[in-house]
Amino acid sequence: ATGAKEIYADPKLAPRWVILDPEITVDTPHSLWAATGMKALSDTIETQCSRRATPLSDAVTRAAMTMLLADLGPSLTGPAPMDEAQLAARGRCQYAVGMALPQLAMVGVGLVAGLRHQLGGSLGVGHGVASTIVLPHVLRWNAPACPDQLAAAARAAGLASADELIAAVEALTVQLGLPTRLSEVGVTEADFRAVADHVLGDPAINTNPRPVTGPDDVIGVLQAAL
Repeated sequence: ATGAKEIYADPKLAPRWVILDPEITVDTPHSLWAATGMKALSDTIETQCSRRATPLSDAVTRAAMTMLLADLGPSLTGPAPMDEAQLAARGRCQYAVGMALPQLAMVGVGLVAGLRHQLGGSLGVGHGVASTIVLPHVLRWNAPACPDQLAAAARAAGLASADELIAAVEALTVQLGLPTRLSEVGVTEADFRAVADHVLGDPAINTNPRPVTGPDDVIGVLQAAL
């Protein structure tokens, strides 16, 4: 009704148990699995760059990031029905998400999360798809504020630099067959101001490494992603 996505949090909303079973995912649509995996990858990188990151969150989310970079592609390829190798890759992806999400809750994320919330709330762009599209552009925008964190993330992934990490994210997006531009999912420049205004009220940006100081910051990233 409002065109904005709001966040409600309470311990009573948390499940007592989470079951990680790759066999129950075999009917998950390819695009949904791929985009959700990229959303999780985004979380692992944003958590490492969070203003509240800790040695614990860094260690866990770097490990989760490397698992997703290695296993997300193989989790979507292979014969039908899925063979044991593909199911094992899916299980590792699930485990990586299980590792990352508690760290996300403790130290926060950043502008990717704020953008995906509001691209979804305002324009109906899927959570994972929105994350996938804006991630490389947010990383480039944030890079001057978190060079050490991105360099460490790149090294953990076996890459030489933040630029190589961003390129790897973009290459994985193409490999998975996901959209790479906002224009592919119906977003236009006319939508930017309303999205930006909502993002400025989203708590996810509070831990972004580079302060988001006004709508022009958000609109600049959206223009790069258009």
